[in-house]
Amino acid sequence: MKSLTRSRGRSRAPSPTRAYDMSNRAAQAEATRERIRQAAVALYRERALDGFTLEEVAQRAEVTVQTVRRAFKSKDQLIMTALIALADETQPIKIPRVPGDVAEAVSIFFELYEEVGDFVIQQLGDEPRLPGLKSELDAGRRGHANWIEQAFAPGIEMLGRLEIELEAAAAGLVR
Repeated sequence: MKSLTRSRGRSRAPSPTRAYDMSNRAAQAEATRERIRQAAVALYRERALDGFTLEEVAQRAEVTVQTVRRAFKSKDQLIMTALIALADETQPIKIPRVPGDVAEAVSIFFELYEEVGDFVIQQLGDEPRLPGLKSELDAGRRGHANWIEQAFAPGIEMLGRLEIELEAAAAGLVR
């Protein structure tokens, strides 16, 4: 039977301490989070929030559901992270080269709506179920209104002047 005590007279030199490098592990964890995020983005592009499960996200990301939960805590947090990733991917909306060029503005709008229209409609439908979407959608609404003002500025100004003239004419008729 082997002795469990150290033999006398022989002392071991302490083993050199090895520095543990967490950077590789951190990079792997971030790569896993990114795969999960991209899986959620892909699923969200295909269907509404209620249309996919964490199991489907895990399967697409090639991880377990537990890994998805550990990385994102909840489906809502995962979806908000995916939406931020989607917003970052979206190209800025072009402005017509000449303000008031209706043909170019309509062309730009059609191109934009073809690219993201279905997704925006889906987000609008999901807004009541995911209150965190409100701030993103409100920013989108403001951006859309600003785009309209810039793209159609000459026409909007003309309509404003016409409205004033019509009000003045109507007031003159009433006298």
